[in-house]
Amino acid sequence: MAKKLTAKCPQCGLQLVVTAPDNINQGSVKCTKCGHVFTVTFPPTATFQQPPQTPFSEDKTILPSGGTMEEPGVVTFNGQPFPLDIGQNIVGRAAASSPANVQIPTPDIYCSRQHVIITVVRMPDNSLCTYIRNFKNKNTTLINGKQLQEGEEIALNEGDRIRMADTIIEFHKKR
Repeated sequence: MAKKLTAKCPQCGLQLVVTAPDNINQGSVKCTKCGHVFTVTFPPTATFQQPPQTPFSEDKTILPSGGTMEEPGVVTFNGQPFPLDIGQNIVGRAAASSPANVQIPTPDIYCSRQHVIITVVRMPDNSLCTYIRNFKNKNTTLINGKQLQEGEEIALNEGDRIRMADTIIEFHKKR
């Protein structure tokens, strides 16, 4: 059995469907459009999104019934939205050398370039569940004032405040 997720190329923004055997949790992917090589990490326990079988627009997926699927949401920093994608979103301090696909423009040097992973999972009923865990960093992450422990993965809720060192971002379900 193989698992799949949709990954966004951090260089050109192309959405790629990535497939891996169940025993592989991380690997390198080469973008078919620009050739950029980047790392994709599958969530440890999750229901993986199947690639869309219907046409989609930038803002929403159109279902055969005419309804729309829930959007992955955003994190905001100083009021500026940073869209999340289905699958894994590596969030960290913006830098030319940062491999994060959600780069926060903070001067906070204690906010790692790869600080947290926010994983958005589409459930069988088409609802979305959003989880956060620390990326391999040595700096503090707090969710609504509670420290995120090493190896801990928790669900995010609307309006949750995420403190990465001295940088604060907020999670919102709507783009």
